[in-house]
Amino acid sequence: YESDEIREGIIMDYDKDGNVIGIEILDASEYLAPDELATVKFDISRAIVHR
Repeated sequence: YESDEIREGIIMDYDKDGNVIGIEILDASEYLAPDELATVKFDISRAIVHR
């Protein structure tokens, strides 16, 4: 329903109720090792707007 780029190269996908349904990390292998990908933490603060 909606996507936000929360920081360069990291895109969060939301359903119509504002729930996270997907995370896309562009070119992740260029700056994260495979074992690091499992431990990436995100600080997400987003107002959920019901439409």
